[in-house]
Amino acid sequence: MTELDELMDLIHDTPDVIYFLRAQMTNNARAADGRDWTDTERPTPDRVASSKTVTMAPCSLDAMSAADAEVSVLANWGDRLGVIYTGRVWRSHGVVRGLAGDDLTVVWSLVEGFTRWAREGWTGNADMLNQLRSVRNRHRKQWGDLDLLLMHRPESREQSWSEPGLF
Repeated sequence: MTELDELMDLIHDTPDVIYFLRAQMTNNARAADGRDWTDTERPTPDRVASSKTVTMAPCSLDAMSAADAEVSVLANWGDRLGVIYTGRVWRSHGVVRGLAGDDLTVVWSLVEGFTRWAREGWTGNADMLNQLRSVRNRHRKQWGDLDLLLMHRPESREQSWSEPGLF
């Protein structure tokens, strides 16, 4: 497997990885243990309630951050290399930080853009490969079930990206 083959595999796996990570946001997460936050339970303006218990988010922020990191790496490389893509992203100081909402249009658009480039002779980028590999490996260590998702059947993969097909 060449570096371009590995890079394209990482790129093509990104939408599935993001779906998986975003699904982990709600696994074992629950709202504030049944507390009803209606207007009748709010403290009056002249009295501020304090609590010594730690408030937990109703979802896994680690999973949300991991999904956003996957989007961020791919989109920022798309910006750097000039891949044209559509969709909404969250930016801070001009740098993509993650998805804006739960629409993966931008991810699919980036996958299509990089695929088109590879078919037209793009040879990949070693720094991009290293960064995508690093982010993906970090997430594979944190979520062991991600490896099950990333197991590929060889017959389902396209031919090598670095070797032209015979016609």
